[in-house]
Amino acid sequence: MCWANFRGVFTWARKNGTKDFIAVPQILSCEISEQETVWSLGQYMTGAQVWQAFQLPGHPPPAEGIFANQPAPFAGQASSMWRVCMNLLAAVILLAIIVYMVAGEESVFQHQYSYAPRAGAEASFVTDTFEVKGHPSNVEIAIHTDLRNSWAYFSLALIKRIDRQGYDFGREVSYYSGSDGEGSPNDSVIVPSVAPGRYYLRIERRWRKTRSP
Repeated sequence: MCWANFRGVFTWARKNGTKDFIAVPQILSCEISEQETVWSLGQYMTGAQVWQAFQLPGHPPPAEGIFANQPAPFAGQASSMWRVCMNLLAAVILLAIIVYMVAGEESVFQHQYSYAPRAGAEASFVTDTFEVKGHPSNVEIAIHTDLRNSWAYFSLALIKRIDRQGYDFGREVSYYSGSDGEGSPNDSVIVPSVAPGRYYLRIERRWRKTRSP
């Protein structure tokens, strides 16, 4: 018998009573009386195991409560549950990577506009309606200009035609030529998680006054 396998502290002073030392599913019990000290080793068994060992007729009565050395019903299952969770997490990550890799890019609207520096010109306008199909996705809006030694600022709103729900944002482009060249005549912005539907762009522009459009 290896005493270290059991939880508890052995007291050798003689005192009437009982002591239990448990290492599930085993239990080591000590019964002390005036006449003797009795040690007994037990192992937890279910009612069905007892009925089968003694070949008793019928079925055992249902267990009530929890005994001292009764094994936990979920012992050993925590690690397997963690493995299942990690496997599911890995599957979700892999699925996200696959969806990202196979997700296609589709141009839903493209048009060219000319801004002329004439008096009385409207500062804002709206584009034709275009459709964003499929599931909620990122929408990239790119601006390409022929600016030279000038700047322009665009106040933009992506507006859903049905409920007028809008995404407002602004972009500035500027380009100055020279030996190094500063800025860029082009810019882009990504609007995340745009729901499918029919949209249009409202564009308001401000730019440095020049003679050329």
